[in-house]
Amino acid sequence: MIDITHFLSCLDMVRLGKKNQWMARCPAHDDRSPSLSIGLAEDGRILLHCFAGCAATDITAAVGISASELFPKCEQHHIDQLPEWKKRRFEEQLSMERLIIEMFRNMVKNKEDISPKDQNRFKEALRRIRKLEGALYG
Repeated sequence: MIDITHFLSCLDMVRLGKKNQWMARCPAHDDRSPSLSIGLAEDGRILLHCFAGCAATDITAAVGISASELFPKCEQHHIDQLPEWKKRRFEEQLSMERLIIEMFRNMVKNKEDISPKDQNRFKEALRRIRKLEGALYG
C-alpha cells in the first residue's frame, strides 16, 4: 500500500479540501485545473474520483503505481473460513465478472469496435476475477 503523502507528492496542484480530502490535477488526462478528488478512508483506502471521468486504474498507471496499492493489504481467507453469506456474495460477483469477460469475447469474435472504456472494464474484470478467486479458493 502506498502512503497518502507519497501519493499526493506524485500529483500537481494539490490543495487540501475538507479533513482527509484533497483536489489535484488528474495525471491521466490533460488537466488544466484540479479535477481529481482524493480522499483517505478511515480504513486507510485512498479514494479517487476524476470529475472528467478517468478510471482509477488510468490515474494510478499515470503516476506509476498499481490500483491495488490504494488499498491496505487484507488477509486472504480460504472458502471454508468465509461466512455463507459472503461466499454467496463473492460467487455472485465472480459470475458477473465472468459475464463481462464473455461479453468482451463476443465483441472481439464479432469484430465490433471496442472502446478504451470497454477495454479498461475488461482488464478490471480480469483483476476482480483473480481477487475473488483468491478469496474463495486460496
